[in-house]
Amino acid sequence: MQRIFYIALFCFVLVGGPMSIAWAEGNVPPAWQLQTPKKTFVAGQNIALEFTPNGEQAPILFVQTAYGSTLLKAENTTQNCRFAFPAWCSKKAGLVKWRLLFKQQEVLSGDFHILPDTATRPRMESYFGPRQILAGNTDYTMLVVIPTDPMDNPYPSNSTVTIREQFYGQKDSTRVKTQHLMAWKNIYSRSQTGKILVSANCHNSSTQELTSLVFPFTATDFNISSHAMHLYADGNQLLELRTSSITDAFGNVISDGTMVEFIITNSGGYRLKTFGETLNGVAVAKILHPEFPDRWKVKAYIAGLAKSNALELDFTSVLDEIPVTLSQGNRHITVGPLTSFMHQLVPDGVRVKLTLTHATSEVEELEEYTRDGIATFELKPGFYAPGAYNLRIETLGKTQEIIDVNLNETSE
Repeated sequence: MQRIFYIALFCFVLVGGPMSIAWAEGNVPPAWQLQTPKKTFVAGQNIALEFTPNGEQAPILFVQTAYGSTLLKAENTTQNCRFAFPAWCSKKAGLVKWRLLFKQQEVLSGDFHILPDTATRPRMESYFGPRQILAGNTDYTMLVVIPTDPMDNPYPSNSTVTIREQFYGQKDSTRVKTQHLMAWKNIYSRSQTGKILVSANCHNSSTQELTSLVFPFTATDFNISSHAMHLYADGNQLLELRTSSITDAFGNVISDGTMVEFIITNSGGYRLKTFGETLNGVAVAKILHPEFPDRWKVKAYIAGLAKSNALELDFTSVLDEIPVTLSQGNRHITVGPLTSFMHQLVPDGVRVKLTLTHATSEVEELEEYTRDGIATFELKPGFYAPGAYNLRIETLGKTQEIIDVNLNETSE
C-alpha cells in the first residue's frame, strides 16, 4: 500500500495537477481529455463533445439519454475528436451519460444535463375533471397543468403557474409551483349551482377556458298534494299527484329528470305505484280513480334520498243501487242502466261481475262490460240446468243479490 501511495505522489509532483491522480486511480490514459467544459445544454440546441488528441484511430462515444442508448462516430478535425449529437437526442431534456471507448476500452466517462427551453413561449397541457360536481363546498374537481417547451419537455420544478377561477362574477387567482413536472389545484364546489370557469397561465401562455358544472346536492324531504275533479270511485277520472318544489340542503332546485315514485296503499293492503320526473323541481304523476269505494294512503319517495308527507284520500261510490231486469225465463239478465253521481251514464267498459250459486255451491263467475250504461248476461239452457239459483251482481263497489231465481227449461 505504501508503494502505491508513493507512486501516486510521484505522478502528482511530476505532472503537477489532480488529473494525474484521476488517471492513477481510474486507470485513464492522460492522452484523452474532454475539451467541452459545459455541463448543461438547452433542449433543441446543437450539442457536441470534443476530445483530444486526434489519433489515427478514432474512438466511439457511447451515449445514454432519456430516449435510450446509442453509439456516436467521431468527426475528426485538425486538432480534436468531435462527437455531434443527433437532433432527436438533443431535444429531450434530462440527464445524459457518456462513455468514450477506444480500442474496446473505456478511457473517459461523464455526464451533463439537457434543460427545457424556457426562453420560448411554453405550451400548456391541461387536464380538468370531473366536469360535473355537487354543490355544498365539499365536492371538488382538479385542474392539472403541465407547461412544456416546444420539444414537449416539462418546465423545471418550481415554475410558477397562475390558476384563475370565475363563478357568477366572482374571480379568484392562485399561484402554484410545479412539482414532479406539473402544477395542480383542487377546485371546490360552491353552495349554489352553476358553472365554474377555470384557466391557467405560465410565462404569458394560457390554457383554453375550462368548465365544470355544479349540480344540486341530494334532495331533501318534500311535500305532496292531490288534485282531482272529484273523489268518486268511478274508475274513469284521473287523480293528479304533485310534489312541492324539491330542493337540496342549500336551497338549489334539484336537477330536472329526477325520478319520484308515488306509492299508494289501499284499504286492502295492496300497493299501487305511479312515477313522475321533476321539471323545475316539481314532479307530477297521474293515476285512475279506483272502481270501488276505497281509502288510499299516498307517499312519495326519491329512492334512497328523500321522502314526502303522507296523504289520505277517501273515494266514495258513484252508485246508489244496481237496477237488474230478468227476462226470457230469467235467463236474460240486464244490469242497468247504471248512472253515476250526476245521474249520467257510467263510462263504457265498466266491469260487471255475475256470480251464480246453486244448492250452496258456486257454479260460475261471469263478467261483462257496460255499453251505454248497460251490461247483459245470457244463461244458455245447454250450460245451466233448470232450477233455483242465487244471483250476486257486483260493480263499482256495489253488490246486488237476488235469491231463488228459477231458470226455466228454455228461454221464452
